Amino acid sequence: MLKKNLELPMYAIFEAVIILILIVSVFPNIILAQSSSNSSLICSVPVNAARNKYRDIRYFTSFELMSRLIRSESVIRPPSLGQNNLVGKVTIGIVVGEDGKVICTEPIEGNPIGLYAAEKSVKAWRFRPYTSNSKKRRSMIGQIKVAYDFR
Repeated sequence: MLKKNLELPMYAIFEAVIILILIVSVFPNIILAQSSSNSSLICSVPVNAARNKYRDIRYFTSFELMSRLIRSESVIRPPSLGQNNLVGKVTIGIVVGEDGKVICTEPIEGNPIGLYAAEKSVKAWRFRPYTSNSKKRRSMIGQIKVAYDFR
């Protein structure tokens, strides 16, 4: 009976790692986000995203994004929560279009119930559009911290 060698040659592993590195370096601007309906959706970084002087994508801090906030809705208590009293903060990744509307959200950190409710309200928020030095409107990408109080 022939015994098959199941070990991969070292060059095959090396090639696979190189291919993986190339794929990640060629397509770095894909963000996987989870919508509130639990269906997976892909939100790509807009071509017109704000960039720094090295042409890298500029990520906005929570403070910077909140200072550009024009209209917000408070986080509404989910009806399925019942009599539970929850208080806390969640972190949500957002992509804001050049018109100031939230294009995509991604839950990052916090209580799942708080994340669900905060994501739902953040999608209705409006921001003051970001303009670069050339006075051209740009999309914004960043993370925001949202407080909720379901007492």
